[in-house]
Amino acid sequence: LFACVPEGTDWQLSEVKAPAGEGGEPNLFVAETGQLYLSWVAYLDDTTDALLFAVWEDGAWSAPREIASGTDWFVNWADFPSIAAYPGGGNVLAAHWLAKSAGGTYDYDVHISQSADGGQSWSPSFIPHRDGLAAEHGFVSMQPLSADRMLAVWLDGRNTKTEEASTAGHEHGHGGPMSLRSAVFDPQGELGEESELDDRVCDCCQTDLALTQAGPIAVYRDRSESEVRDIYCVRQIDGRWTSPSPVYDDGW
Repeated sequence: LFACVPEGTDWQLSEVKAPAGEGGEPNLFVAETGQLYLSWVAYLDDTTDALLFAVWEDGAWSAPREIASGTDWFVNWADFPSIAAYPGGGNVLAAHWLAKSAGGTYDYDVHISQSADGGQSWSPSFIPHRDGLAAEHGFVSMQPLSADRMLAVWLDGRNTKTEEASTAGHEHGHGGPMSLRSAVFDPQGELGEESELDDRVCDCCQTDLALTQAGPIAVYRDRSESEVRDIYCVRQIDGRWTSPSPVYDDGW
């Protein structure tokens, strides 16, 4: 961080206590207005998890607000929930978490809920993937595109499950590779522009999104037939996704 500022810049650092508890998987989102959001998971009891968020206001975090809670969530140190704000003032928010869909350890779905009043109330959740299979779906990134369009990408395990494994509830059925998929949704939860961005990616590495002047770009960890797993990217240009390409040929 210090290497990213001009030499001689004076820094004043102040420690601020975060409302997230230890092990709460905190995640930050900065809106187009500069508004900062913090989301995290709270463990209410031995069976119930909750997704909370707070807003940075006047040099401190606001009182926590609950987005959702459940007894069937998939909570993992690497695959954590998030929050995002549509452009236009911060009243329209989207948040995601993961919930189990069947008995297999890695059978879980992405759930997205939205708020039209700055997080005071939240809609029933919807699932952005429509395969309907008990398989792994996670490592979600969300990027606002406009006041009524939000892009989401995720790792999708629909092809990893053979029909036999899906019905038997086996873990990590190996019918095929993990894929990277995307969809765009609006504040009412209507889905569109569903795409497969890469049909062979690493099973358990995070994704990310950014919005450039040319359009959105997604980065993720690829997986070649020879098990090379370099960081790749895909871009949406003029409404179409490019073919996957390596950020650099590291040969991992």
